[in-house]
Amino acid sequence: MNHTSVVKVKPRGQPSAKRTAISKEDSHQQKGQPSVKRTTISKEDSYQQRGQPSEKHMYVYIIVILSVGGGVGRLLSEKFAERGCHLVLWDVDQDLMEQTLNSVRSKYSTVAVAYKVDLTDRNAIYKLAKQVSEEVGVIDILVNNAGVVFGKFVLDSSDDQMIKTMEVNCLAHYWTCKAFLPNMIKQNSGHLVTIASSAGLMGVAGMADYCASKFAAIGFQESLSLELAHRGINGVKITVVCPYWIDTGMFDGCTVK
Repeated sequence: MNHTSVVKVKPRGQPSAKRTAISKEDSHQQKGQPSVKRTTISKEDSYQQRGQPSEKHMYVYIIVILSVGGGVGRLLSEKFAERGCHLVLWDVDQDLMEQTLNSVRSKYSTVAVAYKVDLTDRNAIYKLAKQVSEEVGVIDILVNNAGVVFGKFVLDSSDDQMIKTMEVNCLAHYWTCKAFLPNMIKQNSGHLVTIASSAGLMGVAGMADYCASKFAAIGFQESLSLELAHRGINGVKITVVCPYWIDTGMFDGCTVK
């Protein structure tokens, strides 16, 4: 039976690219059930022998990372680039995205391209996903990292703030997965990664919209995992990461009592 695992992570503190088609190696195809997988990314392969979660070797993977302008998104971009992955960076903030793009290009000999996109616009997401597939190639890993928080009590929040929170923190996951998953299913290979939150596991006063969106994101991925199992798709993996409070500036002004 397929089960979804949730990874809790505690904090440790704190364009014009040539867009060429990138061929993939067939050796990265995974076997097993499409359950959510606890994946560590490091240079060593000895963890499995010590009873730790198995490694995902970073061959020449094509990775789409959402919200790369700072915080977790920028760190993920750096780490994946360090391991030789080809990066497709998405963000709504052109300047911050280009800072990340220039950083990974200057430090690592990897292919990296960047695209500006509004994650509240599903038609823009579908259009860009098609463009990426045509200009870069079929992606191997999708990292849904985007998130917004307003930190207001329910009666102090506007309807627009609630809608935007749900669109960015949850519905964008649905739209990006719907856009990229068909090719993963076709080749029976790929990995969907959701950066959720511990706030998706419990309620927090003053963050009802944020918690609701993260609960929804986790539930969506759990259900999608079961759907893949039902269809016999065993090569597409799903990982949900639920970090604790990370000092990225995103929660500045939020007070939790």
